[in-house]
Amino acid sequence: MNNPKFLVAIILALTIITHISFVNNDFVWLDHNDIELEKAVVPLDKIGSVFFRPFGETSFYRPLVTVTNSIDNVIY
Repeated sequence: MNNPKFLVAIILALTIITHISFVNNDFVWLDHNDIELEKAVVPLDKIGSVFFRPFGETSFYRPLVTVTNSIDNVIY
């Protein structure tokens, strides 16, 4: 149990097991608005503005999610 490689393997296995159901599923209801309609995606030159406005034009404040969605949008 004190082997670091064993602990990393256990953590990775648990992560994969808990997220395996996401692989073949489509977007959830919020993703259509936030990602597909790009309500929670901003151009990278305006990334600083996400810290001063609600998330996805909703009442939620989650700037790190908007930053992540925006970076994903540029990459993919």
